[in-house]
Amino acid sequence: MEFYNEKMSMSIALFVMILGVYGCASSDDETTSTTSKQMVAYEALDEEEQDLTISPSNSTVEKISVKDAPKSTLAASYDGKKVYVVTFLDTANAKHGDLVVYLDEHGKKVVGQGFK
Repeated sequence: MEFYNEKMSMSIALFVMILGVYGCASSDDETTSTTSKQMVAYEALDEEEQDLTISPSNSTVEKISVKDAPKSTLAASYDGKKVYVVTFLDTANAKHGDLVVYLDEHGKKVVGQGFK
């Protein structure tokens, strides 16, 4: 009987640990991943474009439908899908608006960029 109780206690402890690890690993929510999306977008910029921006933190991230984005900045395969748009603030000048980078629906791959 003692062996059974010990085995049951170990099973419960293991289950709780797995549940805790799974819960932490799957917490890819909007606020946690905003910084990583900003960094993915910033790292995709060339040196001249990076010089336009102060830092990745000087940007906004929002999820939009591709129908709301200019067609020339994204591949046709993204038509009708949701993407993230990272807008680097204070990059507008007399020639163009703010610099924007479009990320896939997971926020991990650059799928387009341009100016507003």
